Amino acid sequence: MKVNNQKLVSYSTIPRFIEHFTRKMKIKKASLFFGAGISKDSGFPCWDEVLKPYSESLNLNWQFEKNDLPLIAQFAYDSEPMHFNDNTQRIFSKPSKENKIIDSFISLPVDNIWTTNFETSIENSCERKIREKTLKSYHVFGLDEDNTTLNTFEKNIYKINGTIANNASNYIFVKEDFYRHRNKQNKYLSLLQKKLQENSFLFYGYSFSDDIVLNEISKLKYQLEIPTDKLPIHYRFVAAKNIESNEEISHINYYSEYLNKYYNIKTIIIPSYDVMPNILSNLLKLFYIDNIYISGAISNFDQLSEKTVQEFTSTLSKKLIANNYKIYSGYGRGVGSALLKGAIDHVSLDFYDRLSEVISLNPFPYEFQDFSDKDKNQYRYFIQKQCGVSIFIFGNKIEKEGYLTGMIEELKIASNLNHFVIPIPQTGFTSKFLYDKIFQQDTEFANIPFQHMASFKTNNNLSENTDEIIDDLIMVLQKIRRNLINFSFDEI
Repeated sequence: MKVNNQKLVSYSTIPRFIEHFTRKMKIKKASLFFGAGISKDSGFPCWDEVLKPYSESLNLNWQFEKNDLPLIAQFAYDSEPMHFNDNTQRIFSKPSKENKIIDSFISLPVDNIWTTNFETSIENSCERKIREKTLKSYHVFGLDEDNTTLNTFEKNIYKINGTIANNASNYIFVKEDFYRHRNKQNKYLSLLQKKLQENSFLFYGYSFSDDIVLNEISKLKYQLEIPTDKLPIHYRFVAAKNIESNEEISHINYYSEYLNKYYNIKTIIIPSYDVMPNILSNLLKLFYIDNIYISGAISNFDQLSEKTVQEFTSTLSKKLIANNYKIYSGYGRGVGSALLKGAIDHVSLDFYDRLSEVISLNPFPYEFQDFSDKDKNQYRYFIQKQCGVSIFIFGNKIEKEGYLTGMIEELKIASNLNHFVIPIPQTGFTSKFLYDKIFQQDTEFANIPFQHMASFKTNNNLSENTDEIIDDLIMVLQKIRRNLINFSFDEI
């Protein structure tokens, strides 16, 4: 990416990052690390913005002193302790604004988050997720936490410099804080070192200027004698926007080369940080893309024979599993047993104990009258949130008239979860109704994307072309995957 005819150098690409980091998330070997830069949109300043006015009031040379911000903070504290503490509390204890980039990161299936920030923007994002019922639990590990290895929460937030949430003595800001809290901080650094050895980290808003991370990686290299190329690959993003001088470009390129050569940290150049939510969205979608929810039921076989329905559904199940997709479903009438049969046919060549790895069937307790519509939708949401694609097949009633409201509700849930929605029109009934409505961009379905279905053939007959229809569907799924990986943006 060029700025002023000089090129900013990337040491990886967006597609490689998305594909590699998704694999790491799936095996629970991914970590996030945030610096002060991530909290700007929450309304919190970076340290240099806070400390530069102190430097000026103390008649210090900012250009000379700015490389040791904690020392400036120490000088300011020593000059007026009460004023410094009150001002720090006022700046960093205020309620944070909603931060879309933090929300996007919190949505990722990564259970350990590291930060040098002592303000509460990350916790506030977690609280919003809990209110929205998209996050179950989180825990903040501050400097006074006794058990830093406790990681039974959905999100475990390790605050290396403590937190300002409780009291003014519980965070690290001035130079002496680093020495006073060294023992407390070391327990985090030991755990951080272990994670840096095992996991791939994504660094965001972090400049590496405090040497916390680089020191721990250096210990892996020189104490445990792990070569750089044997360390996990880590990533950081640098935005080209607002980088204007040749000196800045040279510094970024030299520093990126240094991080890559000695720490296996890959710098990726992006036009601006505005593209990050889209990158993270693709990352999240790719994580779930191999989990497919199948919505469908059939009670009346006047228009389609039971044999045709069973053969199509079991073949669909078997072929999806053969292409490394996992099936989720609610065990709809006339469909659930055929999905299971297809899964059994696939794993029978191996071992039946693998069945739970390839299919998850979740029957509805319809016989209970107190299982309300609200309960049904919550149950549907619980199943569908584990998936990235929703496929709709068949959908009729015994009395022939009308469409299945359950499938329509599942389409709405899929839309809210940003699934790729694929009704198979050749199966008829509710599926054909949904397919037509989506393509017509009917008011009720106008927000559902349909571009990924454009290449899907719809003129073949179900009973005569089962394999062709399913193979066409799998090609659509593979194209969706490629498009998620091959994220692109215009050069600036």
